[in-house]
Amino acid sequence: MILSGGIKIVLGVLFLMPLAFSSYGQDKVVVSETLGQVGDYVVTSREVRISKLIESIIFPPAKKESINLKDLAFSKSDAVLPSALASVLLENVVAFEARAFNLGEASEEDIHAAVEKVEAASEVKSLTKKWELDSEELKKLIKRKIVAKNFLKFKTNSMVGIVTDAEVKSYYDGNRAKFSDDSFEAYRENIRVYLTQQQLEERLRAWFEVVQRKYKVRNFLADKPL
Repeated sequence: MILSGGIKIVLGVLFLMPLAFSSYGQDKVVVSETLGQVGDYVVTSREVRISKLIESIIFPPAKKESINLKDLAFSKSDAVLPSALASVLLENVVAFEARAFNLGEASEEDIHAAVEKVEAASEVKSLTKKWELDSEELKKLIKRKIVAKNFLKFKTNSMVGIVTDAEVKSYYDGNRAKFSDDSFEAYRENIRVYLTQQQLEERLRAWFEVVQRKYKVRNFLADKPL
């Protein structure tokens, strides 16, 4: 999974447990199977699908594309599934950490507004019965998503460091081939922004690795446990 400008999250073991089946058109696909764990909490393919749908509605990308059943009916071989699963595992971990530090809480107003937005979406209406998704579960998943994003924003802000002029100059001198004949001053601030982002990504990557071990994350689509 790529997060925050290129942070790659790698998680671990191949083991899939089918739980239920349904069909989309002519093809039978697994509706729910065990894909991972965070401590004792089991993450299923059903939850990954629901989470992906919720994300697309309350946190849509700049160019929002509609999601239909076929988009959410990924199989074990679907290239979308590993990154979607990694996102849900990481979301659980960050939400657990937020509760541990009592930070990132979502207001009832924000949760209510998000639930209304999701419930009003035509994609959700068509899937509520098929996935046996009730309002209580929907609210729980939405709250977790908002809490995780709030805490991740807080954590990211706390990790932003200061890049000194000496560090900027050192990077410029060591990478002259990347720059034209313009003076150092023309590139100073761009280099500072780049180094600040690079430093932040390294700190976040290290933190993600720590909290994934802390909460015993297992990704059954990968080759080994973390």
